[in-house]
Amino acid sequence: MFNMVFENNVNVLWDNDLFKSVVEMTMEHYVPVIKYAAIFINVNAADFDIVNQYKQDHPEQKIILYNLEHKYPLIAPRKVECCTDYWSSLF
Repeated sequence: MFNMVFENNVNVLWDNDLFKSVVEMTMEHYVPVIKYAAIFINVNAADFDIVNQYKQDHPEQKIILYNLEHKYPLIAPRKVECCTDYWSSLF
């Protein structure tokens, strides 16, 4: 997972450069106006443990999941509440 760190205690994290344009838009529009946050871009259900571990390691930050599809809230690893089993398996 890629991670950019900014001085206002904001991190932007993503795992595929396919979404790099969304990363750059997020950095331009959101990073300057928020503090103490981690923005995970297009996190999928397989990243459930990564997000939980990040929350434990950085309790001072709010977690923002910026997703392009319905992938939240996660109710268990690889299980999305607002999504059919078909789409959950793809994510």
